[in-house]
Amino acid sequence: WRPETSTFHFPIGELTMTLQDIEVLGGVKVDGNALVSDESGFTTTAKHALVTDLLGIVTRDTFTDDGMIKFSWLCYTFNPQSVNKFSSVDYIMRVTRACMLLIIGSQYLQDDKGVGVPVHYLAYMRDFDICGQYSWGSAILGYTYRSLTKAALIDKRGKSKRGVTGALQLLQYWAWSRFRFIRPE
Repeated sequence: WRPETSTFHFPIGELTMTLQDIEVLGGVKVDGNALVSDESGFTTTAKHALVTDLLGIVTRDTFTDDGMIKFSWLCYTFNPQSVNKFSSVDYIMRVTRACMLLIIGSQYLQDDKGVGVPVHYLAYMRDFDICGQYSWGSAILGYTYRSLTKAALIDKRGKSKRGVTGALQLLQYWAWSRFRFIRPE
């Protein structure tokens, strides 16, 4: 991975995952409004208020030490099987947001610990009609590029500063679609 060009360098040339790959392989929308995320503006109070507003509940087990929403809390608190014909629309929307956070955080925007999803993505799920207009694919590709770049940086001891995170399944699908010699038989 060459951080200067955001490409993989091979004997045959340079290759990289593109927005088209994200859309075709991942089925994720790549056109639309940009997701502009700046988690630095989210204080602990703001995170609690956002989660309370959109998910309806905050407990002491909601957040990781670095302020992300825990996957375990989402799974335990919002079981999709609990939705039935008697569930309120508000409850169904909360469970849907929780499921969306689980998918986005575990499949597309993975962190190096694998325990949570950044709170600021929940803010984009306030209105489902608007949520579908965002270019989630652009955010996923940018996050994956940034992750690969951070993993490629070597410290003074000759070690990577960080593991690879991001859309790793999509990256694997992309590699399988481009390199026949690594495909499983």
